[in-house]
Amino acid sequence: GVCHFASLMTWVGRDAGLRVEARVRHDFANVPDIPREHGTSIYADPGESLNEQNQNLYIENTLDEPVRIVFNYENSILTVAVYK
Repeated sequence: GVCHFASLMTWVGRDAGLRVEARVRHDFANVPDIPREHGTSIYADPGESLNEQNQNLYIENTLDEPVRIVFNYENSILTVAVYK
């Protein structure tokens, strides 16, 4: 679910050269189709703001130009691309 999506975004962001801060790794379980080094655990608990801050995913564009992250889902295949 959300950890799978966060792990995908971590992978895409790192490959694109963006600054990625993922404080909690998803080491406790395999994330299907995601290399282990990009596994990211995120969590939200509406009364625990400190926990939420520690388990957020932050992606920052540190490049000299704007980027677009484009998702395409076609024929049961999801592709994600980052364009400058």
